[in-house]
Amino acid sequence: MQAKKSMDELRRSYPEVDRAYWFAIRAHRGQKRKDGITPFIQHPIEVAEIVSTMSSAPSVIVAALLHDVVEDTPFKLNDIARMFGIYVADLVGDESENKRREKPACETWRLRKEEAIEKIAGAGKEAKMISLADKLSNLRSIWKDYQDVGDEVWTRFNVQEKKEHAWYFRSMRDQYIGLKGTDVWIEYADLIEKIFGPDRATPISEIQVG
Repeated sequence: MQAKKSMDELRRSYPEVDRAYWFAIRAHRGQKRKDGITPFIQHPIEVAEIVSTMSSAPSVIVAALLHDVVEDTPFKLNDIARMFGIYVADLVGDESENKRREKPACETWRLRKEEAIEKIAGAGKEAKMISLADKLSNLRSIWKDYQDVGDEVWTRFNVQEKKEHAWYFRSMRDQYIGLKGTDVWIEYADLIEKIFGPDRATPISEIQVG
């Protein structure tokens, strides 16, 4: 594992990261996190910083910064490819759900998550890094709020059954082959246990590192 770099450090080190940073700020302008207060841009910034502990490749860090652009803004994969290259666009595509906005989000949630699990299962290591960083960032946010409001936190989601979220986060954890035992995976697995309780996965204390 590499030492985590701040976004300011990453921007100074890689001009393409700086360019993606400003693009992401513009794309996500006005968007908020589930709490309705936190600017959404803090999430892709955190994801990119987490990814920087697993990869020093600028293209992977750029894709981490842009991973929600296609899913949550009017920009398309073609826009990403034109501005940042096909490889970055492919990584962003691996992280993008088909939202099926013609239907209520609660009706399509399970299908979308099943598709996401299947997609990441067949993805490459770099896409798995971004996905793991994304899910860890989400779990950190959930855990912070969970300590304040408990299970009320699930009322902020399209699907409010805690067991459904437990299924999703655990299923994604099991797809991160090759990353198990890294600091990022261990923190992710630990937060799953704190929020949802233990399951049949290998206990954190028994994970061999290195």
